[in-house]
Amino acid sequence: LQHCVIVKHGIPCGVASSEDQLKTLKTAWNCDSTSAFGGIIAFSSEVTKESADWLTQNFIEVVLAPAYSKEALE
Repeated sequence: LQHCVIVKHGIPCGVASSEDQLKTLKTAWNCDSTSAFGGIIAFSSEVTKESADWLTQNFIEVVLAPAYSKEALE
């Protein structure tokens, strides 16, 4: 499973799990997208290119993950 949590000012404002990382990210974001704006996003797995592309379209302060694919870093 892919896990994602979003925190803003030390308060969780989104959390989700699913088999697909991008779906997990979007579900966590939609828990409270207003609070998630400018927050910290943590993943339990390597960030994929698809998730990285989505992240670049939104204002995020910090992205934490155990790894980042080469394509995601580009």
